[in-house]
Amino acid sequence: MEVEEQLLRKLKECVSKEDYPHISSDIELRDIPFLENESGFSYGASRFYKFVREDLDVRFYDYDFDKFKTLQELGELIIKKQRRKKKLNDPNKKHIIYSATYLDGREYIGRTSVGIERRKWQHINDAKTGKGGFFQCALRELGKQNFKWEIEAEGNREEIERHEMKLIAERRPAFNSQYIDYEMHDEYKKKEEANRLYRQKQQEYFDKNGKWPELGYMNADFKLFVEAQQEIFEKLT
Repeated sequence: MEVEEQLLRKLKECVSKEDYPHISSDIELRDIPFLENESGFSYGASRFYKFVREDLDVRFYDYDFDKFKTLQELGELIIKKQRRKKKLNDPNKKHIIYSATYLDGREYIGRTSVGIERRKWQHINDAKTGKGGFFQCALRELGKQNFKWEIEAEGNREEIERHEMKLIAERRPAFNSQYIDYEMHDEYKKKEEANRLYRQKQQEYFDKNGKWPELGYMNADFKLFVEAQQEIFEKLT
């Protein structure tokens, strides 16, 4: 079934029978009278966007909601996200591990599939615009020109994921948001559990507040992520 058809079908489940006949793919989502509960909370919208995130398996950020108005535009954006995710998750796509080392030896370790120069530009651009976490703060405060960027390893996604985890555990880079002391055979299971718990906390936040948690370092979404990591891994240093 086409994405737009799936969205329209789900949307009609989230509005009243009186509004059902008026729902079409070209209607603006902000004009849709979603179902409400006894307190007036629009739980129909919650059900609809939960379907978008989980059943269609795409992640939406705050800035994504400025990219569409109608159901048709939302469908087009979802297709783009799905294609991009499929491309990034290609098991044969080349990934790299890279490090960015400050003059005194403190470093950041990361991995990417877009190449070191592109990833470097993304980090620096985030630092300029005030986005990101510890590493972006370090780039702003210590100066991007004082970091040496190097490729540590290359391989497919699974190989690079495992090697990155090993490097972070061994070298404990100062500019990574956190590093985890773990046994390698348990790490993947714990990581998946932490991600599931994180998504659950996001949904609980939406159900309680009627909006998704604000993104950014030390904002609500970041705190939910840290809570999930702490509960699963028990210890973050």
